[in-house]
Amino acid sequence: MSLELRNLSVVDLLHRASQSADVTFARHAGERGLNARQYAVLRVVSKKEGLSQKAIVEATGIDRSTLAAMVQILVRRGLLQRRRTRHDARTYAVRERRRSRKLDPARKAQTRNFSLQSRVSAERNYVPPWSI
Repeated sequence: MSLELRNLSVVDLLHRASQSADVTFARHAGERGLNARQYAVLRVVSKKEGLSQKAIVEATGIDRSTLAAMVQILVRRGLLQRRRTRHDARTYAVRERRRSRKLDPARKAQTRNFSLQSRVSAERNYVPPWSI
């Protein structure tokens, strides 16, 4: 590990690890232009139609304001549909669009490959904390 990394705080190191994971995800599944968080939203919505944004927040751990912006982006890209619910005009129900469903087999295959490659890479590049 470089001397520069040894001087960083745990928070800084976690941030760098997160950035690295995002880059790796984009490399393996990015041909569709999705990042890992967008993919997580699509997976949750694909499992149950008509979820509220609050339910998606609870399922993914993404904060409300970030999720709202992300859903808008996915709606504009034609991957999600968002409509107000009948019982509460303040609540949106989120559904997959047909275009998003067509991508699902490709997404599943990419995710399986990404997951396997990540595990192999992590095992190969593992540095025990006591060696830092």
